[in-house]
Amino acid sequence: MSTSVSHSGIRTTKFALLALLAISTFTVAGLRTAAGQESAPACSPVYNIVSPQDTPAGCGCAPPSGGSAQGTGHGSSVKGTVEVTSTISNGLWNTTWRFTSTDLFNIYGYSTLSSAGSFRVGSPWTGARSSVTQKFSATIFVLSQDETPLPTGTETPLSTGTSNTIPVTNGTKTSNTMSSTVLANSGNNAASNVSPQSTSYNGYIYPQTTYRAVTQPPCAGGGTTYVVEDPINFAYEEDHPLSNTVTYLTGSQGWQSASCVSDSYIYDFSASPPGYRVENQQLTKPAGGDTSCFTSGRYHARFWTMADGRVVVGAHHEYFDSGCLCHHVDNYDSPEDQLTVDESSQYTVLSDNFWLGNSGNYNCQLQCIYFDGYASSVPNVVTIYSYPTTDTFPRSHGLSTDQPLPVPWWSPYQSGYEIASTSSSFTYYDYIYLDPGSHYVEEAASGFCPSYCWHTQMSITTIDIVWTAAGDVDRNNHLPLSFSL
Repeated sequence: MSTSVSHSGIRTTKFALLALLAISTFTVAGLRTAAGQESAPACSPVYNIVSPQDTPAGCGCAPPSGGSAQGTGHGSSVKGTVEVTSTISNGLWNTTWRFTSTDLFNIYGYSTLSSAGSFRVGSPWTGARSSVTQKFSATIFVLSQDETPLPTGTETPLSTGTSNTIPVTNGTKTSNTMSSTVLANSGNNAASNVSPQSTSYNGYIYPQTTYRAVTQPPCAGGGTTYVVEDPINFAYEEDHPLSNTVTYLTGSQGWQSASCVSDSYIYDFSASPPGYRVENQQLTKPAGGDTSCFTSGRYHARFWTMADGRVVVGAHHEYFDSGCLCHHVDNYDSPEDQLTVDESSQYTVLSDNFWLGNSGNYNCQLQCIYFDGYASSVPNVVTIYSYPTTDTFPRSHGLSTDQPLPVPWWSPYQSGYEIASTSSSFTYYDYIYLDPGSHYVEEAASGFCPSYCWHTQMSITTIDIVWTAAGDVDRNNHLPLSFSL
């Protein structure tokens, strides 16, 4: 979203909560999970169970009677009891987390999950309490280490987006269910040209959520289970390397390397083989406070570089809560907006434009935080400038991506190709979301050379090359621009 327009002000469609992502999870942001560091026995008793139905049938690791516990293949929503203890003493912040569930036992054959973490705090703790234990019922979404997330949500109508760098008079929202070219120009009517993504995960080009890793009990092999944590809310197309982003944000925009933060994971479906991947970088920035462990307010962003070169971000606002001795997450939109503002000084950023299908409630341990399902994104941009040389009449201009431009491309013969109808020169910006590899765009005008001729110039800047093409165009002589991502 742009900083001058509220989310509600740019929404054109309301979407229902996705049941899969309307989860209630307990997350202590800032606690570095250490798999296998559980100090209590895997099957120690759990007292004060909130409700009888949450009581596990023992604590063993065996399938339920009459069946086999194999999981669902794509994760499960399970109800149970969370017990978390946080202690600050002698300059260390120690935590233990434990989840006990009959649902977990019935589906996977074990009834407990756990994690423990410890890190050194940068300043002495002066609070009234140095140790807190909480116990409450919760519903969490889990995936065992051999399960894969199944994307949820449905494709939605495309609607207007906003650019923070290039002036946009007519734009198109991009659906996560396909790779699209998002078209905008500087004064003429624009149209959308959608190119299906050639390789993706059930049609998705970005992950939907982040996960934290917790440990299965030793009797189940001590493997890893992944618990849904935050939504992905910012993304970069390939040729925007994370190293450049980190250098710029820390050098020019006040972001800092993060302290008192936990590891988190995405499921990288672009990898071969696909799998869960820990973040590559974590940054924080003051937001109502400082960036210390006991912050009164900061932005916290985790960055992942996917195998296909795309970079995704899960960012939230958090503050230290002395009631639970934990970091309390309270917002997903404000850090997305901050990244949009900060990155718009070096990149074209489309604010709140990309429907990820991950709307819902997250981090419900203290209060549910709703995310609207729209991420901001940094696309690759093709710039098109065209002007008449011998023509004085209005002409249709067409554009295609990775396919020949059909003739005629204009209405009523075709739809989705026309980008302008004008007798004057114009500049056009084509926002593209394409897989790594070789691609091309093709542009033409509907006149006839030499008497009704136009001249077109096109360019796209990637990480180390500026790709350009120029030439006279008419309906039978098209200008291609080839490039690699």
